[in-house]
Amino acid sequence: MFNAGLASNSYKGVKVTGVEQNGAGTTQFNIRGTEDLGGGLKATFRVENDISIVRNDANQGTMTGVGNVVPQSSSTANYTAAQTTKGSVGTFANGELRVGLASANYGSVDFGAVNNGGLTNFVVVASPLTGTAINSGYGSIIGADPTMAIVRWGNSVKYATPVINGFQAQAIYAAKQTNQPNTANASGAAATTVNYGLGLNDQVGATELSAKYVNGPLTIGAVATRTDITGGAFCAAGAGTTTNPYFVGSANQPCIVGNGNQIAKGATIGAGYKAQQEGLAASYNLGSGFLLSGGYQKTALGEITAGSGDQTNRAAYIGTLQYTTGAHTLFATYGTAKEKAQNNAFNGKTSKMSGVGYNYALSKMTNFYARYEQLDDQAGLIYNSWSGAAPSGALLGMDAANNKRIRSQVGIQVGF
Repeated sequence: MFNAGLASNSYKGVKVTGVEQNGAGTTQFNIRGTEDLGGGLKATFRVENDISIVRNDANQGTMTGVGNVVPQSSSTANYTAAQTTKGSVGTFANGELRVGLASANYGSVDFGAVNNGGLTNFVVVASPLTGTAINSGYGSIIGADPTMAIVRWGNSVKYATPVINGFQAQAIYAAKQTNQPNTANASGAAATTVNYGLGLNDQVGATELSAKYVNGPLTIGAVATRTDITGGAFCAAGAGTTTNPYFVGSANQPCIVGNGNQIAKGATIGAGYKAQQEGLAASYNLGSGFLLSGGYQKTALGEITAGSGDQTNRAAYIGTLQYTTGAHTLFATYGTAKEKAQNNAFNGKTSKMSGVGYNYALSKMTNFYARYEQLDDQAGLIYNSWSGAAPSGALLGMDAANNKRIRSQVGIQVGF
């Protein structure tokens, strides 16, 4: 899949325009393999490579977080406004990695950094045309895990049942690791761990149960996820500083608990911290070219220290109406998310997202697309630690009182 075009991104009053990718889908190439072992059993593997086709240095691993100012963590306001022009970092084998066995009679088992059910059985069901791209609500209204930021856990194992009368269930488990020493060197910087063998790097624990049911025009997906970072000084030492929260991904770095909510380095996470998410999604083909889809999701992030209360407790809804006639596909999306945690500064407030999109099929493989999305982020869903990034915000002239993010893109999507 290759996808890029002309994009505009406005956030807190700052607008940038440039060439960007992934407005309609993730630019990537995959290496997949299957070997028939006989008796209905086969071996499979996948190496997913999410790449940049707008920045060469992104694929060489040399691009800084922003490129036009000092390197910033991706939770800062500076990153949020500048990301339209910086492109996406893409290095080899940075997506789903898995190897396993599959049988039509007994199901499949996979090991590696395996895509979770929050992605395959919720996000893709609720937003079948957009997935995690513009208009899907991914990362703001809905997410694929409690942090709203990742779609897989590293060092995980997944079992999926065979499909029986349209029904399939799956379970994913990733073991928590808490053995990494969090000592600081003489200058106060965190010690570097060079061995990422089992048990030698701290890692989020995760358990997930999900299911999908397909019956003619109806598809239903359900997911329940729990993640665990309790009982240790998970984040590297260095008092009073924070760490880049978006080193979570398949590396399972646990110093992030929500969109922009960072845990201080060296923090010991109390037993009261619980991260959980439940979601129910569905799509239904109404006939005559119409497809209706949507979902409900609840996300709760517990307390960092005893007595601090839940950081967030959100209820989110999203719905999409899609219409296809010939080579033309049009759709409209609307979603809301309300914050209900009493100790959250945004308690009682609701964020609302609306968007429209259009695809024109130039061939079976190629689409011209246009996307427009507006998020009125009253509940502080995206990067709600912005106030802690005042230097970056000041450099770009951001308006802290402005809660709107607007994204639009026109481009070409080629898949083969």
